[in-house]
Amino acid sequence: MKLTSNRRRARRRALAVWTARYRLDASEPWASCRVLDISETGIGLELLGPSPSRGTRLIVELQQRDLALSTERQSRLDEMGFAALELDKHDAISAELHAVVRNSVETTDGYRVGAEFATLTPLERSVLTLLIEREAVLASM
Repeated sequence: MKLTSNRRRARRRALAVWTARYRLDASEPWASCRVLDISETGIGLELLGPSPSRGTRLIVELQQRDLALSTERQSRLDEMGFAALELDKHDAISAELHAVVRNSVETTDGYRVGAEFATLTPLERSVLTLLIEREAVLASM
């Protein structure tokens, strides 16, 4: 029980620069979804395709694209000593993670699900942490 309460306290973030897709099985085609929130232990999604029931395993592909910096953001970076920072608009960081649906609710656009990440490898956990930290930096600019 203590593990569950700690997971609920995990920092969750509203996301603005992520794209995602999902499938219920590796042999099925990808379907669209929106990332609503995420933490190191789970993810909230709005599924725009097939709906899974509780306990169903999902394969979620997350992708975070670099954004073009506005003049104001670039000025702030210059002031912080990052005058030479350039982002390639075509590069993206992505990860394919496995999760288990813990709850599902029908919405007007599809299904909102809360899913817990299945056991992550150290590399998968590192990539996920990098994506979340990177989102925080981009959101604060």
